[in-house]
Amino acid sequence: MADSTAPPPKTESVSKPKTGGLLNWLKRYSVPLAILLVAAGLIFVLSRNWTTWASDRAEQTTDDAFLRADVTPLSTKVAGLVASVPVADYQTVKAGDLLVRLRDEDFRAQVEQAEAALAASESGLVNNQRQKDLQDAKVRQAETGIRVMPQREANVGRESSTDVGARDLDVASRDAVSR
Repeated sequence: MADSTAPPPKTESVSKPKTGGLLNWLKRYSVPLAILLVAAGLIFVLSRNWTTWASDRAEQTTDDAFLRADVTPLSTKVAGLVASVPVADYQTVKAGDLLVRLRDEDFRAQVEQAEAALAASESGLVNNQRQKDLQDAKVRQAETGIRVMPQREANVGRESSTDVGARDLDVASRDAVSR
């Protein structure tokens, strides 16, 4: 009998050559890769044209008359009539972009009215300055008169009494005095 504790015969491990490695890899990953590519394509198309499919229709409708949308309220600094709207529906805009052009006839009229009021105020200012100059001249004339007055009073005192008596006789001869 043979020894029962004998080791099993050595077999050489022969490795089979790997044929079709790329083919096996394609079989294994083709479905997940196709799903990933389709998902990436959908994400790209939807992100680039998200508003096009909803906003390019000629008529917007709803079943229950409720709309869900992102609405940004706009307000103006001035009131006026709209001349043109250079942006389209759902167009992406940035801060500072022109959204609405207003008719400017009313604003031009207001500017012209303000310019006329400014011119009137300026002419009123010039008129007030001239009146001030006139009043200053009158004050100077009055001051000159005050300085000259004592000299006139001194001259009146020098008038001779004979001149006064002659004047009284002249007035009496014409009956210009009461009796």
